[in-house]
Amino acid sequence: MTSTHKTSRTAAVTPDGRTTFQFDPATWAAIDKLAAKLGTSWQDWAARAIARRPRIGKAAALRAAVAEEVLVEPVAAAQAVALPEPHAIAGTGYQRLDDDLLAVQLDGARITARDDAFEGFTLIVGTRSEASGGQPFVCVQNRLRGGLHLFILQEREQEGDSKGDAAGSDLA
Repeated sequence: MTSTHKTSRTAAVTPDGRTTFQFDPATWAAIDKLAAKLGTSWQDWAARAIARRPRIGKAAALRAAVAEEVLVEPVAAAQAVALPEPHAIAGTGYQRLDDDLLAVQLDGARITARDDAFEGFTLIVGTRSEASGGQPFVCVQNRLRGGLHLFILQEREQEGDSKGDAAGSDLA
């Protein structure tokens, strides 16, 4: 049986000073695992997760980041396509998403344009929800039943790196 007893950790994850977070052991384990996967401390991982979601509370931002990794990454990673060399629009890769994963990506997104003029697909241009990172995207939604959809995220710039993450690997 999983313990539901919450434990606290305190850290300076924003310029506002130190914040205390209370989560159950499973959430802390997920945060630690995600931070380790990126080769960073939980505090640095948390600071990045909060910075990507400035319009929601700090604890909610961490929960959203954990949920996105748990819900999206396993399938998206299996569907990621890396390009042999970086491209000005597609970056270093793109995603092939099924209907369920596309729905997750479009949930709360701000759609700038939706063009249904094409025979077999719909072009969708927009920005992911703040809870999902807020990056601009281009999607080619396949109209064939059971067909995969193309999803390209704008690359993120990282500290000291003007090239950013792979466009196709940042669905978290």
